[in-house]
Amino acid sequence: MFILNLEKNSIPGYIGPGVFAEIAFTIGINKIFNKRINIFFLNPIPKNGLSYCAELKSWQKLGWVKIFQEDKNNKITMSVKSHMDNKE
Repeated sequence: MFILNLEKNSIPGYIGPGVFAEIAFTIGINKIFNKRINIFFLNPIPKNGLSYCAELKSWQKLGWVKIFQEDKNNKITMSVKSHMDNKE
């Protein structure tokens, strides 16, 4: 899942309530069904301005959500494990 969290309402990295719900649902699916759906944000999580910033920061600390990054050569990198990697 790739979250395009651009600036909105003067909040950099804005994440709306609908997207927050989708993220929470995906985390639930990952935990309940042992899935590995990666969740990436384009921009850092807002520091304030949203009532659910604390939850987003907690999920980031737990490694459940990650910030998308480019390497030095402007190559896009995301470490994504396929569900096929664990098949024998």
